[in-house]
Amino acid sequence: MSFFDRIKNRLGYTETDPKIAIPEALQRAKELELSCVEMNLNFRSLFPERFDQAKLDEWGKMARDSDIQLSFHAPVDISLMSRHEPIRKASAERLCEFIELACNLNGERFTFHPGRAAFLKPAQDNVMFFTKKYPSYLVNSFLKSLTEIITSANQRIDLLIENTHLFDKPVADIIKQFAEENLIALAYDPAHGLSQSILSDYRKYIKVCHLNDRKGNRSHLALGDGEINIRRVIQSLMDTDAVFIIESRNIDEVRKSISYLKSRDYTPRE
Repeated sequence: MSFFDRIKNRLGYTETDPKIAIPEALQRAKELELSCVEMNLNFRSLFPERFDQAKLDEWGKMARDSDIQLSFHAPVDISLMSRHEPIRKASAERLCEFIELACNLNGERFTFHPGRAAFLKPAQDNVMFFTKKYPSYLVNSFLKSLTEIITSANQRIDLLIENTHLFDKPVADIIKQFAEENLIALAYDPAHGLSQSILSDYRKYIKVCHLNDRKGNRSHLALGDGEINIRRVIQSLMDTDAVFIIESRNIDEVRKSISYLKSRDYTPRE
């Protein structure tokens, strides 16, 4: 049995073509023998204001009647923390608009990034990110945003935070607390680094695993084109209910990743 055959009933892909709408993406997933498609909401073609009620009703019914599960990935430029309260509030409200869209389209999962906070250093002509040690006001900003998002979603869709960079401990503690209360879960991307730490500390909270490869500073490569031990990643989550999503840069690399999974024999981890 191949890895593909072993996980195809919980394997999907991320649609990265802005010209492919939800109906076509559902069909693509079916043709690829997958069980899920994750729509990338970074594209303006999928912004909430692009949908009227007729389209919501039509595509929502299509998703509800499909054998393919529909998931969504929030825009990556929305941060849940800011030094400025009006900006933080606007960002949280905008993310809630995307969550509402996903709910209206009968999505099952909604993945988003915690975001980062930055400030400008004019003398150095540079933008600096807070790293590792977040000031308490940023931690509180994150907590407030996450609470608002969870309240808005009202358990109508599974919410997942992705490990996009190192979580400062107070932020990590907030994520773990909400995960323990089953209000959110974790989306795990091994190409974002810290794979062993995330797997050891958060494994039971991981409900989505993005599958892509990495080589040096280049990520989202087709499986087998980089340095990540894909076999180990999949086997480490095999006995969980995590969904695997191939997150490559285009459909050709998705197909290449599928071929890679089909060419690898599955053996239970000892």
